[in-house]
Amino acid sequence: MLALSLSLIVSFVTINHFDAIVAWIAKIAGATTPFIIGLVIAYILDPVVSFLTRTFKFGRGAAIGVLYLLLLVILAGFGWLVVPMVIDNASEIIADVPRLINMANTKLSDSGILQNETVQEALVSIRGRLAEWANILLSNLTQGLMSVTSAVFSTMIGIVVSIYTLIDKKRLQASMVRLCRAAFDDARAQSIFDWGAKVHKIFSKFMTGLIVQATIVGVLSFVGMTVLGVRYAAIFGLLLGLTNVIPYVGPFIGAIPAVGITLLYNPLNALKVAILIVVVQQIDANLVGPRIMGNYIGLRPMWIVLAISLGGSFGGMIGMILSIPVAAILNIVLVHVIEKKEKMATEADDTI
Repeated sequence: MLALSLSLIVSFVTINHFDAIVAWIAKIAGATTPFIIGLVIAYILDPVVSFLTRTFKFGRGAAIGVLYLLLLVILAGFGWLVVPMVIDNASEIIADVPRLINMANTKLSDSGILQNETVQEALVSIRGRLAEWANILLSNLTQGLMSVTSAVFSTMIGIVVSIYTLIDKKRLQASMVRLCRAAFDDARAQSIFDWGAKVHKIFSKFMTGLIVQATIVGVLSFVGMTVLGVRYAAIFGLLLGLTNVIPYVGPFIGAIPAVGITLLYNPLNALKVAILIVVVQQIDANLVGPRIMGNYIGLRPMWIVLAISLGGSFGGMIGMILSIPVAAILNIVLVHVIEKKEKMATEADDTI
């Protein structure tokens, strides 16, 4: 009765102060964002620190120092070599937009497609949407710059948090173990540790594989397009690498602008780009992916696509990325529950 009364009181307060509660949660989330970023960075980098300590016999502090120094060198090299090319490519594309539109209109006019009333209405609608998006972009430019500044500041604090987290890893683990054993009995605590190990294995493999695969796909795409003489190879390679983090549908998202824009300049090169993307994705799917991530997901393609759709609906890009490991964990839980029920049913039948 007491539990029911408390539930009713909590429900009543939540309904009557829903907006205030949401605002309070958003405020807490904003305040803890740098901390969360730091934990994510530490979680991703911890396997590399362990590798350095195990392979080169570094102390943990020395391994962390070497790792962050290497990351600084890599980021500096990336900023020196890649960023200028990407900025130049982006500037060229922006400057070429009017000419690309005229080229597209000319080709559509020559094909006779523009005579179709449905196509004309669609083009008018697209132009209206583009103008609307341009106005929104201009009006939100200041807010966007502030958001970028805030994100950079949060990331810098997150990096500091990640360093301290990596240094204090064993101490933090010991504290969590003590807290868990204090809150639960030995059997329940051991069950939590076992499930935690399974979740850690899935997420660590997924995150590491995601970053490595995206880097390999981006570099191979950039090198291949540069050899083929494709315009904007840097920005297309970066785009293909970034979209590759979205399982299954990501390569198609990255391929559309690469093939579409190249098609306006050189149809033969567009065909070469399409073939290159297919080859790179085959290398990723058949050579890189299995070696890095392994067959740990245990989900059929149909369920993976469903998970991506649901993740994208609820969490956008981040939801699509995290949907696969979450679905894999849910699959493990479901299989565990089913096997437990079947075992209980079998034991009950044997006792009869």
